[in-house]
Amino acid sequence: MTAVFVPTSRNKKSNLTTHMLIHKDASEVKTYDCSFCSYKAKRKSHITRHMLIHKDASEITTYDCIFVPTRRNEKINLTTHMLIHKDASEITTYDCSFCSYEAKRKSNLSKHMLIHKYASEITTYYCK
Repeated sequence: MTAVFVPTSRNKKSNLTTHMLIHKDASEVKTYDCSFCSYKAKRKSHITRHMLIHKDASEITTYDCIFVPTRRNEKINLTTHMLIHKDASEITTYDCSFCSYEAKRKSNLSKHMLIHKYASEITTYYCK
């Protein structure tokens, strides 16, 4: 089997390590197997999400939006969703000190700030 690598870069080595799993055969890495069907995953988070399809809806904790009929399986996803219902003046934004970029999440601003660093200051890992 010939591996076809995609042009991508990651600014954290752990992100590249995770990305590289897609290029490996399942026999080369630890897989997480579903105990109900033949599904296999290379990442634990994927099997955790997959296992939800085998549960009864009453067994799954969901977080419901009070404004529109939508629900999320993870609280953080509902918290992010709820931002669309807030007035712009109620939302804390994180502003870039170098340009007009603003973000609703601090982590997004942190990622954005990488574009303002000198290339020599950023360690980039490439998938070739």
